[in-house]
Amino acid sequence: MSDKTFGELIVVGPDAHLHIAEPESAKMAVYGSANYQKSLDAIQELVRATMVSSDKSMHEMMGASMREPINQLAKYKRWTDIFFTDWTLGETEDNKIPLDDVLGSAFISSTEGRPIYITPGVQQYTRPNFFEIKTGVQVRWSTVRTAGWPILQRLMERTADDAARRLDVKGRAILDAAIASVSGHRTSVSGGKLTKAGLDTVIKAAAQIGFPVTRAAINPARLMDMTDWQNGGTANYLPMFSGPDSTKEDVFRNLRVNFYGGITFIESISVPINSIYLSGDPASVGYHQDHGGAQTASDVDIDDGVDKHVSREDHAFYIGNACALRELFIQP
Repeated sequence: MSDKTFGELIVVGPDAHLHIAEPESAKMAVYGSANYQKSLDAIQELVRATMVSSDKSMHEMMGASMREPINQLAKYKRWTDIFFTDWTLGETEDNKIPLDDVLGSAFISSTEGRPIYITPGVQQYTRPNFFEIKTGVQVRWSTVRTAGWPILQRLMERTADDAARRLDVKGRAILDAAIASVSGHRTSVSGGKLTKAGLDTVIKAAAQIGFPVTRAAINPARLMDMTDWQNGGTANYLPMFSGPDSTKEDVFRNLRVNFYGGITFIESISVPINSIYLSGDPASVGYHQDHGGAQTASDVDIDDGVDKHVSREDHAFYIGNACALRELFIQP
């Protein structure tokens, strides 16, 4: 084992895009999965060197190197983020969002033909309430020293999944409340399957009021209901078969059609199987605010040989235009 102390470890994404640096000037950059084993060996050495060291600063440095990878290793696929525009705020920035104040008219003409100008009053704002998401990793020196990087990676993935899942829970609650606030924006269809008629109803209703739907979050199994679509009363005849060759190939290969009705389908197994959420451009819906980035802290228990790393993040969701949102609910 090398006696050199590594200065930093940065893991960018799950595809082994790594940067490992030593304190002096020696550096090694490894890109792509082709060098995965070489990367893994280097990480193993760093992890094990840290776990046999009693230097507290070295353990804290290891914790610092883990924080960014935690945000990028999530296997849980978030889906609520497609409906919001991301808005990152600094620690001291105000998160106020201006509210529209509709004026009755721009001006009123007098009998002399001169306009009487109307000046809007004080602009109104709203400030969404932030909620905190906390994640933590507890690493036992003996475990990691024996098992090395794979077990540490699994811990990081679980932490990332947990944080992403909590964000989706909050995001979905906001979406549900907004959709419920507008009459007719939650459409139910019976039969336990996604039907062409049901989806067409939503597409037409959205276009009628000037907020066409262009994206949808859907469970992949639900999207495959397209294989049962029929053209009128003709059994076993998919209307897509009379379309372009690319559409036919989509049906045979993937059991669904991309971009039907101009909609981009975002597939995630995390989307409830009986709900399909739809909207237009997220810029016309609302915001997801991230306040100040992640605040992190580490602690080293030298008595029990345990490292603890905690990350806290403040988030807020805001929907300013619920008319752009819709839900298609499939009754079981």
